[in-house]
Amino acid sequence: MRKIYIALIIIMLVTFSAAAVLLFVELTNVKLNYYTINKEQEITLEPNIQKIEINSKKAYSVVICTTYTKDVKVMLNGSYNSIMQTDIEVLFSTKNDVLTIDVAEKGFLKYVNLSSYSNNSLELVVYVPADFTHELDVNATAGELAIQDVNTSNINVTGAIVDFNSENIFCDVKVNGIIDSINMTYRELNSNVEISGISNKVNINVLKGSSYVVENTALGSKTNYYLDNNLNYNVKIIGSNKIILHGLNVELNVNEYTILKETTLLKSVNL
Repeated sequence: MRKIYIALIIIMLVTFSAAAVLLFVELTNVKLNYYTINKEQEITLEPNIQKIEINSKKAYSVVICTTYTKDVKVMLNGSYNSIMQTDIEVLFSTKNDVLTIDVAEKGFLKYVNLSSYSNNSLELVVYVPADFTHELDVNATAGELAIQDVNTSNINVTGAIVDFNSENIFCDVKVNGIIDSINMTYRELNSNVEISGISNKVNINVLKGSSYVVENTALGSKTNYYLDNNLNYNVKIIGSNKIILHGLNVELNVNEYTILKETTLLKSVNL
């Protein structure tokens, strides 16, 4: 009887192995289909909201900017290749004084990270009301994250991101995640910047004469100071605003400019 049990177990394992091999072969030869998404939703921001949380692991590009209305507006559009079409939703939920925005999917594909899909060009754009002056938290898995012109009291960024860019932010910013490149531009540096986690290169761009102190305790990291793209060995840094770097960050570049050109991070957004 024991031999029969062992034989049955062996047959079962062989069968499962064969099925796994066939499934692998089938999936590697499966044809990817092309799908597009174009969704737009909005919600009125209630007066008691003290924090906005944005969670996205579906879009390749995430953009956060300002609107001069009372509504939080969310746009999700673009295309991706996949083995099947997926129903992606933008979900709003409110608990106590926190408004949460989730980009989620129904069914099995809610467990799949769309940001790594082939030819994913999905862009998530979140418009935050200009008179919202409280906390903004962003948790993203994305190729690009851009934040521009928001007027919140502080910003927290976490996740796995290839490129993070910010411009015209006037509040304390904390960045903690796996982010290859960080580029932050300040026309007026009047707040603190704290970066931890893992990154390859951090660029902080400020106007010449800005007031700041650098605290770089990142393991194996070095700080370079530039003036108009030239190495500057005579930088005198004073002030109460702090640029803090710790964790596993390779390089910090502080770039001072005599003239800081007007730029925009919002390539495809109509303000």
